[in-house]
Amino acid sequence: MQVHKRQLKGVFVIALLCVLIFSPAAHAHRPYLVNKGTLTDPGGEIIVKGKRYGDGIFSTDPVTFEIRNRNGVVLANTPVADHVAVFCPHAKFCWAFPYGYLTPIVSGYKLDADNIDWDAQSKNDSGRGNFERYLSGDEKTLRDYDLDYPEFIKTYSGFEEVKMASIISPIMIVFDQFFILLGLLVLTFVPYLLYWLFFSKRWTQNKVLKYGIFLFGSCIFLGYCGFYFLALLVFGYTLSTPIFYLLAAIISGAVLGALFSKKTKRSALVE
Repeated sequence: MQVHKRQLKGVFVIALLCVLIFSPAAHAHRPYLVNKGTLTDPGGEIIVKGKRYGDGIFSTDPVTFEIRNRNGVVLANTPVADHVAVFCPHAKFCWAFPYGYLTPIVSGYKLDADNIDWDAQSKNDSGRGNFERYLSGDEKTLRDYDLDYPEFIKTYSGFEEVKMASIISPIMIVFDQFFILLGLLVLTFVPYLLYWLFFSKRWTQNKVLKYGIFLFGSCIFLGYCGFYFLALLVFGYTLSTPIFYLLAAIISGAVLGALFSKKTKRSALVE
């Protein structure tokens, strides 16, 4: 018995070491820059908008919004956050809203175009070729260790905080998370549709067929519940969707589902 215990302990220790050694290597990746279009600086030169992402391991990658010139120099960058909503049509009117999963309202950051050295030169040309390909549009995403991980950046520059802009931050966050929130709303509505389809609507008077539909519907419903909670885990933890907006989407879907159920019940009574 003691021999088996020692063997089990040995297996456990080896498995734990494997997890500790290989997990970081399996999930870690280089920082990457995603092209978000271009602008022109006050001198008419092209500048590049981009979101630089780090490595969130299991959760969403931390991100900063930044402006670079053609030399690849970072002219301005926002504070690092889980997400950043951006509205930047012009160098004189460029706004960013960094936000996390616990903050329903955040400050806005306006590009301080009057105090930026637009002609700054790069001090490191090791990644210049990669950046030129990225700038030309051949690569929409640039992955390079020379970019540095944004999560290690403690300061921001080129943007000035405007706390009054927090008034419009919920709108910016909703637009930034629009498809995720819409998807969650639809996913929340689906159980009401399944309930009506398999348990409420009278498809037949045959008892055997009724029982078959009930069993099939039960399997579908239980399977969907598992899928739904998995989706919540992905949206809430992996993607770090803001909790307040996550709950708002769930409640909206539930309200629509309740209205749908009420309407179908009335229709059934009329029939």
